[in-house]
Amino acid sequence: MSQQSVFRPAFAVGLIALMSACASSPETFIPEEKKALPKVEDPNSYFAEITRVAPEWPRSALTKGISGSVTMGLVIDADGQVTHIEVMESTPEGIFDRAAIRAVQQWRYQPDDATNAQSVRVAQTIDFVHFGDGKNRPDPLSEDDKALEQLEMSDPVFAAVDSAPVRMSKEARELLPTGSIKVLMRVEENGEVSRAKVAEAQPSGVFNAAVLDSVSQWQFHWEDDTEAKPVLVETEFEFTSESD
Repeated sequence: MSQQSVFRPAFAVGLIALMSACASSPETFIPEEKKALPKVEDPNSYFAEITRVAPEWPRSALTKGISGSVTMGLVIDADGQVTHIEVMESTPEGIFDRAAIRAVQQWRYQPDDATNAQSVRVAQTIDFVHFGDGKNRPDPLSEDDKALEQLEMSDPVFAAVDSAPVRMSKEARELLPTGSIKVLMRVEENGEVSRAKVAEAQPSGVFNAAVLDSVSQWQFHWEDDTEAKPVLVETEFEFTSESD
């Protein structure tokens, strides 16, 4: 049986917090009587579709470049709702637990037509992985940079741009979610990128390191009749499940 996995980014921290506070929110433990429910070893083959919401990356872990994972036991009712969540294992301990729970609270499981809908237990792991090591990361933008003229990649002042691919490990590619990231970079008179920052990212923090590694190697070429000067340039990256 083929199974479709749907990934939908979280829309806002405020929305997540509101949903977490609702009376219908899942319990963050599994009572003994629920542990007797049938356990599904492979959720991807048991359910026709799993709608996932990306976790919001904890700010402290993001700024420190910390990666990790959280494995949780879930109880899924006959309607595909998550009713109970229990953290089974987390690395580093306690860093990503709350973010993982808030995300999984919003996941929805659609039973297959051929499966008798019933409450079951599953185990799910959320990986918090930086796709890129940040070794070539450019310096962040400064306050003075905000006064520079801002251009788009398509502006005719550039004759060409030598870009570098966004490099990810094999493991990262296997975990690759969908998402997008918008970057604002300072381009110098010689066409090199000296500073950059992530303006928007969805999911938060996942692609930052790999994208900043890439743009640090870009080389812009000015048109002959254009005055070369420091400018800000904005560009956007889109990631799909088919991304190379």
